[in-house]
Order: sequence, then structure tokens, then C-alpha cells
Amino acid sequence: MLNTARVWRAAEANPIKRYLMEYHTLVCRRDALLQELEHLRAAAQRTSGRITAEIRSAAPNPGSREDAMLRVVDAQTRLQTLVDHVCEALLVRLALIDRLSDERHKTLLTLRYINALPWETIGYQMHYERTQLFEIHTAALREAQTLLEG
Repeated sequence: MLNTARVWRAAEANPIKRYLMEYHTLVCRRDALLQELEHLRAAAQRTSGRITAEIRSAAPNPGSREDAMLRVVDAQTRLQTLVDHVCEALLVRLALIDRLSDERHKTLLTLRYINALPWETIGYQMHYERTQLFEIHTAALREAQTLLEG
């Protein structure tokens, strides 16, 4: 519980850190939207020709199937727009990291915020100690904040 509170306090104090931390949340949202989009596409292609002994009390509506298809198509269009918006937000974060001047900064931010690796794994992969990682991380966040503001 204390660890979580500390992470959020640190993120609030550093807006670029919070901005980069949102990457995985956006990925989860994109995946959920894509799953819903696939569900709608499957519903649009499904036929419902079940024969039942049920007696309908209302008059048959010959345009009901077309109306249902139009609702599905409209929903697909809205979902695709949302997916495109989320993908654009992801690409902006990747482009921001790519604009950094130092390759160590790019690598560290990619491993930490894009791949969501723990500090120990990042230190092992980059061959740095934890203190060195934090110094590189601080410098990378400063540069990224400058790029984001400018």
C-alpha cells in the first residue's frame, strides 16, 4: 500500500513520468476496443435463421434486419474511431521517446515505460547499477519534458 502511494505521488510531481506511465493503460484500452470491434464484426456476419414455434404478436417488420445491420455498422465506425485515437496517443509517446538525443535515454525509457520492465531487469540488460539508472532516468525525463513542452 505504501509503495503504490509513493508511485502516484512521484507521478503527480513529474507530469512527463505520468504521461509515459499511461502507455500500458492505453494499450489495455486499445486491446479491449479491438476485442469489442471483433465481437461486433462477428455479430454483423452472423445469420439468425432459427425456426421456432414462437408466435409473434406484432406485425413482422421487414426492415428490422437492415436496421440492426446499420446499428452494427455505426457502432463499428465509432469504435474504429476510438481505436485510431488511442493508437495515435500511443504513437505520440513512442515518437517523444524517439526524439531524445541520447540512446541510453531512449533505451531506458523504452524498457521502463513501453516494456514495463522492473529496474533490476533494466540494470541487467543495460549493464548499469541502480543508482546509475536513476541518474540516466532523471536526465531522460528532463529532456523528454523539455521536448514535450517545446
